[in-house]
Amino acid sequence: MSRILVVDQDAPSRRQTLGVLEDCGYESGSCDSGDQALAALREYPDYWQVLITEVALAGLDGVGLMQAVRYDLKLPVPVIAVTVYQPSVFDHGVVQGFQAWLCKPLSSSRLKAVLRKIAPASEEH
Repeated sequence: MSRILVVDQDAPSRRQTLGVLEDCGYESGSCDSGDQALAALREYPDYWQVLITEVALAGLDGVGLMQAVRYDLKLPVPVIAVTVYQPSVFDHGVVQGFQAWLCKPLSSSRLKAVLRKIAPASEEH
C-alpha cells in the first residue's frame, strides 16, 4: 500500500483529500506547510511514497517543495500538484516537475484516476 503525504495549509481541503485517500485504501498523513513536509521527508526519506502538495503555500511553496524533493533530497517520490491555477500560468519546466496537476475544487474521481496510475493501492473501494 502506498503511503501518501498531503500538504495543504487549507484544513478543509486537506481533510477532503485525506478522506478520498482513506476511501481508496491508501495510508496517508498531512502537513500544513511546505517546510513541515520537507522536514518530514528529510527525517523519513523512505517512508512517504507519494507527495500531494498545494502549489500556493506560505513559506516554502509547492514548487519549491517539489524542487527540494527532486534536487536536494533526490527522492524518487512522485509529486502531484493541487491548485486553483491552471498549469498554463506556470513555466513549462515547473509543470513538468510534477507527475500530475489537479485543479481545485478537487475532483475525487480525478484524484483516484491519477493515483491508480502513480500509486496503486492494495485494495480500492
